[in-house]
Amino acid sequence: MYNALIIEDDVTVRSYLKRIIQKKFSFDIAEAENGSDGLEKMKIKKPDIIFLDISMPVMSGIEFLEKMKLESAYSNIPVLVLTAHNDMGTIQKIIQLGVSDYILKPIDPPKTYERIQLLLDNLK
Repeated sequence: MYNALIIEDDVTVRSYLKRIIQKKFSFDIAEAENGSDGLEKMKIKKPDIIFLDISMPVMSGIEFLEKMKLESAYSNIPVLVLTAHNDMGTIQKIIQLGVSDYILKPIDPPKTYERIQLLLDNLK
């Protein structure tokens, strides 16, 4: 079983993503409502994969990534970004920060399953 962390401020999206993931994969899932909360939860139980929203209050996904990448114990965790932003500036920024992949909202379950499976194949 893998450990996952979903960092998403919208409780409906967070719950939907959790259901999608648990339908096809064996994950123990922790949840956080912003980047700051995500940093704390990440240190309690190190995730094998992180699902990260970009636009959040308190600490954005970009700020979370910048802080996460500074800590060697967590810098190599695969991150799958969830975003409604499809502008090249945002996409380039998250790629520069070393994310593994991204999914555009609204979430499409078949594409999400495919992307998660690719990340899990790379973990093995």
